[in-house]
Amino acid sequence: MVAHHTDLFHATNPADFPEGVTNGVVTLHDLIALRQKPWASPDSTRFYRQNISNILQQAKVVFTVSEFTKQDALQYFPEYADKYLPTPIAANPLFKKIDTDRKYLLNYGITNINKPYFLYVGEIQPRKNINGLLEAFDALPTLLQKELYIIVVGSAKRLENLQQFQKSIAGMKSPAKVIHLQNVPIDDLIKLYNTAYAFIYLSHFEGFGLPIIEAMSCGCPVLTSNTTSLSEVAGNAALTVNPEDKDAIIDAMTKIIEDNANRNSLIVKGLVRANNFSWEKTARNTIAGYKTAMEM
Repeated sequence: MVAHHTDLFHATNPADFPEGVTNGVVTLHDLIALRQKPWASPDSTRFYRQNISNILQQAKVVFTVSEFTKQDALQYFPEYADKYLPTPIAANPLFKKIDTDRKYLLNYGITNINKPYFLYVGEIQPRKNINGLLEAFDALPTLLQKELYIIVVGSAKRLENLQQFQKSIAGMKSPAKVIHLQNVPIDDLIKLYNTAYAFIYLSHFEGFGLPIIEAMSCGCPVLTSNTTSLSEVAGNAALTVNPEDKDAIIDAMTKIIEDNANRNSLIVKGLVRANNFSWEKTARNTIAGYKTAMEM
C-alpha cells in the first residue's frame, strides 16, 4: 500500500517489488535462477520463473548491476530493452590497504601466522566452484604447495552444500591445508584481504562479483573466472581463467606464486581498477534512473 502513496518505489531486490505498483523501479542482480544448473535455491528458482517477467513489465526502470546482467536480461526479456540501465555497485569504503600484522590470525587457531595463504570469500555452494579451487590447489607441485594454505571465509545456506564442501576437503591429499572460517567481523575480513597472498574467486556465474573489488581495494592480487560478469568487473587487473579448466587454474596459481613481478603488477592494477567503482557513481546513475522513471 505504501508504494501507491510515494513518488517512486525502488525495490532493490525483485522479491521486494510490490504486485501492481505503478510507480516502481527495481534492481536486477542476476538471472541465475533461470539457468538449468542447480545454482539457485528451489524457492528462488520458483519465484523468478513465475514472477520476474511480470516484475520487469511493471517496473519503469530496471537497474542492472553489470553490463553482463543487462545483456543476460536482453536475451531472456528483449521486450523490456528500453528499461535496462547498467548501474554497477561498489565495495564498502572500509575495504582498503592498511598496515597490519598477522597476530589476529591467532584468534582463529592459525598458529603459523607468517605462512602465505590463498583466500576465498563468499557463500559455500556449487555455483562458486570452490571444489575447482580445492582440486587445483591439491594438484600443485608439492614444492609450491608446501608453504601455502587456503582460507575459505563463508557459510552454506543449505546443509547439502556444506556436506559437499567438507567431502571435497576430506578428499584432498592435505586436508589440513584448508581453514574454514565463518562469521568473520568486517575488521578481520579487511585484514584477511590485506595479508592474503592472493584472492581466488572461480565462480561459474556471477551477476557482479563484489568480493573481487573488495580484494583489489585491499591491495590483494586476484585470480578469477573469465566468464559472466567477472571478466567485466576484473578488467585487465586480474588473472582470469576458464573455471572449468583445471590445468589453466593450476598454471595461473603457479604464476601468482612464482612471478613476483606479475603479482606486484596485479596489486597496482587492482587498486586502480577498484577506484573505478564507487558508490558516488552508483548514486549518480541511480538518480538518473529515478528522473527517467518519474518523467514517464
